[in-house]
Parts: sequence; structure tokens; C-alpha cells
Amino acid sequence: MSIKLNKLVGMALILAVIYSIAVAARIDVYKSNRLLAGSIFTQECAFHYYFTKLIAKNGTLLAVDFRIQFPEGFKTDKSESMFMEYFAGYIYRIFLKFADFDRFINFFVIIFSSLSALAVFLIAKELFKNNIAAFFSGIFYAVSWPAVARTMGFVYLKENFALPIIFFQIYFFIKYLKSGKKLNIIISSLLFILALASWHFTRFYFLTIALYAFLNIAFFEDRVFSKGFTFLALAGMLASFVISFLRDGAFFISYPMCL
Repeated sequence: MSIKLNKLVGMALILAVIYSIAVAARIDVYKSNRLLAGSIFTQECAFHYYFTKLIAKNGTLLAVDFRIQFPEGFKTDKSESMFMEYFAGYIYRIFLKFADFDRFINFFVIIFSSLSALAVFLIAKELFKNNIAAFFSGIFYAVSWPAVARTMGFVYLKENFALPIIFFQIYFFIKYLKSGKKLNIIISSLLFILALASWHFTRFYFLTIALYAFLNIAFFEDRVFSKGFTFLALAGMLASFVISFLRDGAFFISYPMCL
């Protein structure tokens, strides 16, 4: 029992170190680029900021918003995923109403996107079965400039929210391939639904899995992978009917689903 407890404590410390470094790296870049603060919410970032602020203020969105798109109006529940906006908006609305909203968005991006570093560590640990290799993989991602530059708080895009979900989905999928345990593929499938609800580009990520599934059927015949992919495909099918913007966008008959 004490050995298991020591392993859990050790794992928690490693995860805490990696996450702290990831957050600190992004905050350091944020502080050194405060001049960007006056122009962060432009173009697509402004679009997400606008809806998040409405949710933080009112708790909901208009079904059709004429301010964002005139004269035909923008159908908020059918034209675009609003999961990130609702998630961030309600965190602010419930817990942080006293805080400055702009700074909240800055640090929401930093804190949430830094979770990707933890997922990278877990994926590497599952693949290499080596804590040292996994630790350095997590640290490398935590401080690498391509990852930091997009998540230092001045860019508010759906990828900042969806990538940690996708990375954890990949981790549980790999864990299922290694162990064959159904709980892992169930968690992976649920995370896949959340990723689809968060970012429309998730369908292209799914396309790569679907292409490999096709190759697997043709050449490799890996039954564990085939079963795992079936779970993901069923999750995608469920999402295409339940999530309004996927339903209206005919995700059910998109290339990855048809493949």
C-alpha cells in the first residue's frame, strides 16, 4: 500500500512541476508583452471574446445575433461551436465576477491550455514506459516556443481550449490500445465528443484516425484498434445528432464519418 501511495505522490509531484513550468513560461511571456493587451481581441479572437462576455453577463446567448452579422443575423447555436464560450463565461459568471474580464480571458487561456503539457507527459509515459523520457517530453512541450506563443493569453482561439481535450483523448486511446480496458476507450470517446463540441477542426483530426483505420483493415488487422475506432465512430455519430452545429453542418455524412 505504501509503495502505491509513494508512486501516486511521485506522479502528482511530476505533474505539478510540469504544469507549473508550463504556466510560468506563458505568464513570463505575457508579462513581457503587455503592450499587446490593447489589441488582443481582434479578428477571430474578438468573435469568441464577444460571445464569452455575453454569456458571462447574461448567462445565455440570443438564438440569432444581428450585431455580429447583419442583416441576416448569426445563428449562435447552429453556425458555430459555443462550448468554449459557455465554459469560460460560466466560470467567470459563477466564481470571478469581481475580476477584470479581459485579464480573466488572458489567464483562462494560459491556465487551461497548459494542461496539454500534462497530457504530453502521460502520452510519452504510456509509449516509452520511462518516467525520465516522459518528464522531458512534458517539459519540452511546456516551454517550446510554438506551444507558448499561441497560448500566452493574447490569443483567444478555440484551439487553445480544444487541444488539451484532444491530447487527453489521445492518451486514453493509446492506453486502451495497450491495455484493452473498455473504461479507457469510453473516456476517450467522451473526450472526443467534447473535442468535437469545442472546435470544428477536430473533424480533420478524426480524419487522420479514420484513414489509419482504413489502412488497418486493409493491411494490419489490429482488432484492438478496430474496436477502439468503432467506439470513436459511434461517439462521432452521437455527437453529429446531439450537437446542433454538427447536425446542421451535416457532420454525419462528412468525409471522416463516411470513411
